[in-house]
Amino acid sequence: AYTITVTNRGQVAVADVSVTAALPPALVNAAWTCSAGVLSSCATPNGSGNVRALVSLAAGGSATISLSAAVANDPGSQVSL
Repeated sequence: AYTITVTNRGQVAVADVSVTAALPPALVNAAWTCSAGVLSSCATPNGSGNVRALVSLAAGGSATISLSAAVANDPGSQVSL
């Protein structure tokens, strides 16, 4: 399992921020969920495959994307993110 945390360290809210993560081909059956803190939101609450989430963050707010995937039977090489 992997976790991606996005934090707005600014003093004003931000809207419609794109969060992406391209997964290596050796990771299969990937699924992810997005959860946001107070006054923040995930316009894309979940998905499969590569991460493509749209978030809005309050000043000081954050969103967390939790990702799970399996390693292919023959990954071909070392898998890293």
